[in-house]
Amino acid sequence: MTDDRIDAQTAYEWGLVNKVVPFDKLDGEVDKLCQTLLHKFPWALRFTKTQLNFWADLSSAVLFQGRDFWGMHVGTTPEMMEGISAFLEKRPTGVMDMRAKAASGKPAEYHWGAPLKDCPKCGAKNLPDDFEFCGKCGTKLG
Repeated sequence: MTDDRIDAQTAYEWGLVNKVVPFDKLDGEVDKLCQTLLHKFPWALRFTKTQLNFWADLSSAVLFQGRDFWGMHVGTTPEMMEGISAFLEKRPTGVMDMRAKAASGKPAEYHWGAPLKDCPKCGAKNLPDDFEFCGKCGTKLG
């Protein structure tokens, strides 16, 4: 749930993988695994695969729900937009700053402040409250 990357040895220690081998020995290990599977009873492999597919198919309903959730929220909420931007830019998120802003009573629904200001010089409307200068003409905002 944390999206932390783990190395192969940690994955092995946690039981996420059965074996860790150096890259130059990978083909040999794959061949050994294939030989092991070739010597198993085909009906047992088929039954096991059917059971695994059943549970994978059953979990797909949850995956579709998750896909729909992400599709609706990624570009529509400030925290999600910040999270995706931080991921793409390979930097920590600024969501705690956004939450602190909300806790202090300032609107956090907008990344750069609520659209409350207008420019007296060029007439640009709905400029973010946090802006000190107009984003269109550069005039200092009051």
